[in-house]
Amino acid sequence: MSIQGTNLNLATTVRWIALIPWQYIDTNYKSINTAFNLTSFSLPEVTLGSNEISNFGYPIEFPNYTITTNKILTFEYVLSTDFHQYQMLWNWASNIVVKDGSGAPAHINENSSFRLPIRFIALTEFKKPIFEILYKDCWIKEIGNISWDYQDDAAPVIKHSFTCAYANFDFITH
Repeated sequence: MSIQGTNLNLATTVRWIALIPWQYIDTNYKSINTAFNLTSFSLPEVTLGSNEISNFGYPIEFPNYTITTNKILTFEYVLSTDFHQYQMLWNWASNIVVKDGSGAPAHINENSSFRLPIRFIALTEFKKPIFEILYKDCWIKEIGNISWDYQDDAAPVIKHSFTCAYANFDFITH
C-alpha cells in the first residue's frame, strides 16, 4: 500500500484511516490524498437472500443466491484544526450539485466525474496496515453538522461525519 503524497497524521491514537484522492476534486491541492483519522466506522451489513420452500409441510429456508448491502458508508473522524477536510467535502458536494441545490452543474459527467474511490485502512498499534477495503465509485451523500462544545478540562476534540454511497468494494490484505 502506498500512501505517498498523503497528508497523514500518525501522531494520533486512531487505528483506522480513510483516504480520498482529492486531486480529482481540486487539482490545485498539494497532496494526492486527504486522510481522515477515523473515530468511528462500521462495515456495511451484508445480507444473503433466501426463499422459503416447503418439504412435507415443513418450511425450510434456502439461499436464493443473491446478496444485498445498503451501500452506504458513514465516517466519523477527528476534524483537522484548519478544517481542510470539511472544505474538501464541501467542494466534492459542490461538484455534484450547483450551490443553490437546483440541479447538476453543466460540467458534470454522470458516469465518473464525481465518483471517487475511498480506501479504508485498519492499522496495528505500530501504525502498520493490517488490511484495506477499497470502496469504488463513491459519491458524497451527506455532510454532517459540526458542534463546538466549550470544555475547561481538556483540549477540545472536534469530530465530524460524512456519508457516502458506493457501487462495490474489494478487500486488500497486507
